[in-house]
Amino acid sequence: MTTSKSQLNKARKATDVNASAAQREVGNYAKGRIKFKGIDIAIENPKGSTRSGTDPSGKSWSNLQKCDYGYFTGTKAIDGDAIDVFVGPNMDSELIVAIDQYVGGKYPGTFDETKFVIGVDSKKEGEDLYLGNYASGWTLGPSSTCTVWQLRKWLAAGSHKKPFNGQFIKVAGRI
Repeated sequence: MTTSKSQLNKARKATDVNASAAQREVGNYAKGRIKFKGIDIAIENPKGSTRSGTDPSGKSWSNLQKCDYGYFTGTKAIDGDAIDVFVGPNMDSELIVAIDQYVGGKYPGTFDETKFVIGVDSKKEGEDLYLGNYASGWTLGPSSTCTVWQLRKWLAAGSHKKPFNGQFIKVAGRI
């Protein structure tokens, strides 16, 4: 099932963009929901909203969202939160871009988590969309691509505590 533009707009409107910092910290605020090819996604920050927080050194940051940002529901990343996803404009695309993010956006460095970009038609488009949601100077970590089918397999059985890039995703039975 593909999410239509009207469903995405409905999810954007259902997301509370004025949630308090405390609500955001625990995730206790309204989030819009979409399905991308059968994968459930919660929208935390709709396109055009501002995403903000504090980095490990205590420095505040704030970024205008160039696309919708959220997470795959029912998943857990290395940081204990759900696995993050940026939603691009082409919900019919089968291409998934995985970006292994490193602490402070500095690669090489300590692995932070993998973030995914869906709804794009090329690896470059996914990388550009990802970078467009961060402050100037943010460093792109290693990126790779996979199919929706491979993403489902990784979400179900991959190691979410290691970088996605380089993980073998079994494709037996798929030709």
